[in-house]
Amino acid sequence: MSEYDAEGPLGAPVVVFLHGTRLSRSIWSGQVRAFSDRYRTVAVDLPGHGELAHVPFGLAAFTERLDSIVTREAQSGRAVIVGHSLGGYVAIEHAARFPDRTAALVVCNASLEPRRLLTFSRRSVAWLARISGERIRTRVTDRVRSQASRTVTAGAGAPGDRSLVFNGSRNAVRDIIGQEFLPKLHAYRGPVLFLNGADDPVFRRDEGAFLAATHDGVLRLVEGAGHVPFVERPADFDAALRRFLDSIRW
Repeated sequence: MSEYDAEGPLGAPVVVFLHGTRLSRSIWSGQVRAFSDRYRTVAVDLPGHGELAHVPFGLAAFTERLDSIVTREAQSGRAVIVGHSLGGYVAIEHAARFPDRTAALVVCNASLEPRRLLTFSRRSVAWLARISGERIRTRVTDRVRSQASRTVTAGAGAPGDRSLVFNGSRNAVRDIIGQEFLPKLHAYRGPVLFLNGADDPVFRRDEGAFLAATHDGVLRLVEGAGHVPFVERPADFDAALRRFLDSIRW
């Protein structure tokens, strides 16, 4: 199995989806289906997760790997990068390093400057490393709870199925702690959408500063959703994302 799934017409504008910690690319299955009518949708496993469970997480190394996927899938050489939580920081890193290959940036519930974690206790950092999976299990609606639970629970797949495996959450959090993403965000001059679940105070903590750091940024909140709005309120999330994609000059 590949480290990513791609659906939609070859040659269509490419939208890349990056999941958060303790998740895998399968969490984006709803968006991959919903947007593959007009876009080439690409959902990627982060290192330490899914098919890359055996690969140590490294932000710089994976950003290079991500760019090779963009180059392979996007005939125009450019893609919109959509990143949730940990994936949001990866998306910002890609936009800063490869601005010419980032048509636009969508950051979902990753508006906490990781450098703040240096002042947190070890116990708090461990809690943050678990928060994505825990909040999915406790906050999603009945209609999608079973899907989310299968996605974030290691070993829930069939024997030999590594799509739900995540071993790199702790390493990933350690890798971004202390890094400053506001300057990286400011280095990217293209359009940016912050698409956050309204009920997520931790990962919205620096939302204003993140928005101010952009040159062409907009903030949209998904009401009634927490840390994983595309699972908790998929219709609202998808509608906001589609409006943003329709506004981009590819």
